[in-house]
Amino acid sequence: MRREKRGKREEKKKEDKRRKVEKRRKRKRVSKNSQNTGKKPKILFTW
Repeated sequence: MRREKRGKREEKKKEDKRRKVEKRRKRKRVSKNSQNTGKKPKILFTW
């Protein structure tokens, strides 16, 4: 019983880590996109 619970807890930890990594990757991708297609190019066009 205890061993099974420990295994489940470790699995959950791994899932949480994977989720954190995915979030971090998504955030990086978004920041890159905002730099490329942000408000700066629009200002250049309006001048």
